[in-house]
Amino acid sequence: MESLSIARAPESLDQPAAPDLPANIIGRPSHLARQYASQLRATSLKSQQKLPRGVKHTLCKRCDTILVPGSTCSKEIENKSRGGTKPWADVLVVKCGVCGTVKRYPQVKKRTMKLVDRRRHADDAAKTEVAAG
Repeated sequence: MESLSIARAPESLDQPAAPDLPANIIGRPSHLARQYASQLRATSLKSQQKLPRGVKHTLCKRCDTILVPGSTCSKEIENKSRGGTKPWADVLVVKCGVCGTVKRYPQVKKRTMKLVDRRRHADDAAKTEVAAG
C-alpha cells in the first residue's frame, strides 16, 4: 500500500512557510512579474482593448519589466529647447534598468498664445465691451 504524506503546518507561527529568498534575488525584477506583464499586454492586444495610460507607463515595452522609479528604472525631466527656455518642451525620460530602453513622455503644459493672437483676442474683447456698454 502507498503511504500518503500529509503536509505539516509550521511549528511556529513566527516562521514563514516559504524559505527566505537569497540576498542576490531581492531587489531584482521577478521573472513571474515579467511573465504576468507580458500576458497582460497580450490579452489587451487580443481583445483589442487599450491599456490605461498609467499601466502602459509602468511597463517596459521591450522586456515587460514593471518600472519602479529608483529600483528598476530611472526618471528625469529633460528640456533640450535652446537651453531649456521653453517651459512647454519638458519631456519625462524613463530608462529601463534591465534592458536600457528609453521612453520619452511629453509633459504637456498650456502654451501661451502668440503675440498676434493675444492682440487680436484683446481687440475682440474690447469691441464686445464697447458694443455691450
